[in-house]
Amino acid sequence: MKNDYSFMGLFISIIIFSSCSFVYSQSIEITHYNLQFEIIPSNHKLIAESELSIKSLNKDFAEKLEIFLSCDRIISVKDFYGNDLTFSKEDGKVIIWLKHTSDDSLIIKLNYEGVFQEWVSNKIDAKSSWLLSESNFYPRVSNEVSNKKFSFNIKITVPDSINVVCSGMLVKMDTSNRKRSFYYSSTIPESFLSIS
Repeated sequence: MKNDYSFMGLFISIIIFSSCSFVYSQSIEITHYNLQFEIIPSNHKLIAESELSIKSLNKDFAEKLEIFLSCDRIISVKDFYGNDLTFSKEDGKVIIWLKHTSDDSLIIKLNYEGVFQEWVSNKIDAKSSWLLSESNFYPRVSNEVSNKKFSFNIKITVPDSINVVCSGMLVKMDTSNRKRSFYYSSTIPESFLSIS
């Protein structure tokens, strides 16, 4: 009988822990991105600066934040005021320890770089096209595409022989130092971002 109670206690603890984890993962959303990417297609390298506007759905933030992001190296993680935040990188996630805030929203800026070899679409010519899609090349609060939507401003810099197509609307483009920058924006919230 004692073993039955122990087993039931363990079972209930697992259910509660799983529920808490699910609620935790759903308790925040990214409402807006300011993104800057430099793409170097010859070696599939991405150099990135991502600024996230994050809203807490519980009116308060936990002491740590889990962001899904695939990258080889994180250069820095800062808050809105430029203060360094403590972080660790593990299994496609960045864990960020937050300084206490009573606000229901905050802004975090991440600088990182990575090599994205496998994300060349097999539907297009790999020698002339390069696609960032269905990956965590930009920070997300979930590992899957969700129905949560966000607005964004994005600057994508590539060699001047390359054109860029992106989600949103093309605002402008400029060329200097043998590089071309494309500026896209979306005020109508999107649920997904792709670049090709």
